[in-house]
Amino acid sequence: MFLDNGDGTFTLRFFRNGESEYVTVDRYLPTLSWSGKSPYAQYGSAPTSANNELWVALIEKAYAQLNESGWISQDGTNRYAGIEGGWMSGPIREILGGSSQARSISRTTKQEILDVLATDAAMTVGISGTAQFGAVDDHAYTLTAYNPETETFYLQNPWGKSHVSLTWEQLSAMDTYVIWSA
Repeated sequence: MFLDNGDGTFTLRFFRNGESEYVTVDRYLPTLSWSGKSPYAQYGSAPTSANNELWVALIEKAYAQLNESGWISQDGTNRYAGIEGGWMSGPIREILGGSSQARSISRTTKQEILDVLATDAAMTVGISGTAQFGAVDDHAYTLTAYNPETETFYLQNPWGKSHVSLTWEQLSAMDTYVIWSA
């Protein structure tokens, strides 16, 4: 997905209807005006922190730039606010190049989610509206694991903090959608 151009820029590959599209971005990333820290990967880390993950920030920057082209179904602007919100089915197709499946938690079963998780498919959980159990309102997470001992699903927050582990019953109690690569 990444090509380091050796000149301080990176070219990233996305997919449009299964065809490769390329976006080139530089290394300059936004920082919080009051702290100078990164607002994205490893949220709040100092710019020199070894924990910073540049690839996440570069994908987000390239995706914002791609939004300006008008084909990712957002607002058509080259800004981070322009890619805020929406469902993860589009980004899964545009980043991975395949298709995606989307279901409301109320229209699937715990076993079906466990079966998909076992395939190593990319899985996201979108919480629409008010969240509970430590989750963030109107937010998307990556579903990365299931712990059979505690019977909880691990949802990783792309902000780099506020990850949550939820039971099936907790997931089902919220307006939740699961989307995965197919």
